[in-house]
Amino acid sequence: MAIAMMVEIPGMTQEQYEAAAAIINQGGPQVGGALVHAAGLFDGGCRVIEVWESQEQADAFYGSALFGQIASQMPQPKITSWPLWVVAGAGLK
Repeated sequence: MAIAMMVEIPGMTQEQYEAAAAIINQGGPQVGGALVHAAGLFDGGCRVIEVWESQEQADAFYGSALFGQIASQMPQPKITSWPLWVVAGAGLK
């Protein structure tokens, strides 16, 4: 079942987000299953919305050494997740 995740990282700036994204992108293809990734600023930090094909695939990415390298350099995020019935445009029903 697909899941959505909202990750709020207090104090993170756009520049810090872009630096973290560059490190992840330099790592080449990661764990599959990421369908959507969107990020933007909110009062006090950065908010990321992701949609994954499954909880297991999200867990595999967030448990990877590459993500661990990034996470060690940022404040503790607040993560909210929920199952999805429909992901329009992603080929899932």
